[in-house]
Amino acid sequence: MRSKFIKPLIVFIAYEIFFIFFFLIVLPPFAGRNISPLVFGKGAIELILIYVVFWPLAAFIGTSILSHIILPLYIFFHKKIIGRNLKYGIEEVKSSDKFNKYFRGFFPSLMAINFSLFFASNENMISLVLNIDQFIVIPDPIMRSITIYLFTFFILLTPMIAISMALFTPVWYLLDAGIVYSNKSRILENNKDEPLEARTLGNYYYYFLKGYAGISTIFSYYLLVLNFFRILVPTNREITTSHFLYIVVNSMIFFPLIFLITISILPTVMFMELSKSLTRRYVRGMAKKMGIKKRVEIQFIELD
Repeated sequence: MRSKFIKPLIVFIAYEIFFIFFFLIVLPPFAGRNISPLVFGKGAIELILIYVVFWPLAAFIGTSILSHIILPLYIFFHKKIIGRNLKYGIEEVKSSDKFNKYFRGFFPSLMAINFSLFFASNENMISLVLNIDQFIVIPDPIMRSITIYLFTFFILLTPMIAISMALFTPVWYLLDAGIVYSNKSRILENNKDEPLEARTLGNYYYYFLKGYAGISTIFSYYLLVLNFFRILVPTNREITTSHFLYIVVNSMIFFPLIFLITISILPTVMFMELSKSLTRRYVRGMAKKMGIKKRVEIQFIELD
């Protein structure tokens, strides 16, 4: 059973080793400089901690702590406000012997990037998370401004990953627990001429969150590139090809970043798989307290 976690664990360890060596090589200009007052260490050590420790830890905190605050709100809101005329129940869900959730953190990653991009351009936020005077090591003011924006974004990703996981994890808990709802009672009470529908409560929220994460990130990315080029406008310095190249390169890093955050979330996804039976009982117990007690079995009968 636990052998299914070997491959995802290898992927995560490779991710950890890569960034330890990557930042030690790439960040010599910041050696000995305290980039952020919120992160222990100096220079490369700060970014190593963010990528290797803080991101995975943030995902775990969002899942194991914050999500338990949001989960009952999801059930209560749907049942009491949206589903007043709907019938709810619990369907048995089979567990797979294979680990097929490598990309479960994809949409939480998109949402975290979106939230972080939104706050990264705020001057007060920049002053809070960065020691701006440490960036004087970059002589070119245009590249310095872009770098400050990017470092703010990277540091803000830590709390945003926790928030996005707190929003998505209850959805996965609801799906694993098999909480479903149907419009059967509404059809019978109102004598409506409409087909019977049975849906999972988790998917109701999942489609909404997934849609928001995808569309809003595209819009935020557009604003990111726009902000990069706005930095060029007010300056009196000569704009060179290297400036445009710096903008293009830093704009492109956001595409692999989505998958890097997804990998950093893998340990939390594995933890969720290991504790699935426990969380399933927890969610079903909470659902029963809210009146969701009936068992549901959906069958397809061949017509004559």
